[in-house]
Amino acid sequence: MTCAVDRVKGFLCRVDAKQPLTDAAVVNFDAGGWEMVRLDDLRDLVSETVGPAVKDVIAERQRQIEIEGFDVACDAANTRHELARAAACYAAKAAFPNVGEASFIDIFMRVWPWDERWWKPAGHRRNLVKAGALIVAEIERLDRLEAQEAKP
Repeated sequence: MTCAVDRVKGFLCRVDAKQPLTDAAVVNFDAGGWEMVRLDDLRDLVSETVGPAVKDVIAERQRQIEIEGFDVACDAANTRHELARAAACYAAKAAFPNVGEASFIDIFMRVWPWDERWWKPAGHRRNLVKAGALIVAEIERLDRLEAQEAKP
């Protein structure tokens, strides 16, 4: 099977080697099996009334999946609220822009759920976009978990 992110085998691949990376597919796994969706098709689903902030959060979530490899299986492994805690750290970094990096690390990195190498703060707005995408990932993880638990 060809997929955008194959966490089981641990490597990135494209849906079709002839397609540019922008046409790569996003893989979604649920109880019904694998579903591949072209990114262009996903972009078409986003209403034209949605502002650039929401589009940037969606694009960041797609980047996390495609480039970083944080797909549904990876999200499912975060059972101790790691995605929400990471979102909180990026939001806190944006909320306290005048706190020096050393002080921030001393305080908030106690909450950071992963190795420090995954901490990649950027500008104020970019940190909020990352936080939003991580919140979306956590909500989606909870929704999948709830749906799975509801099945007989």
